[in-house]
Amino acid sequence: MNAETLATGRLAALLRGTATGMLADTAAADLIIAHGRFLPDPAFRRIIAAGASVADGQPFAVIRWNAAVTALETGHLPCSTSERAVLLIAASLAAANG
Repeated sequence: MNAETLATGRLAALLRGTATGMLADTAAADLIIAHGRFLPDPAFRRIIAAGASVADGQPFAVIRWNAAVTALETGHLPCSTSERAVLLIAASLAAANG
């Protein structure tokens, strides 16, 4: 499974499903999904890990938050000032889970 080829709705569902039970991760994923700018972006999709669990074969998708912030800071994920703020807030929320 590849995040770059998944339909946006399917990717959003996988991100939400994977974050279920972890409130900070759910909030971070929901912020990115609701914002609407990032999921369709091929550059952002490259930092999402998607696949199947080795434990039970269930599909998953997770945003690699450190990679997202690095891509943002190095210019590989160009966006407006407000989009940058949304991404940094979401990454900060996700960091609350450790």
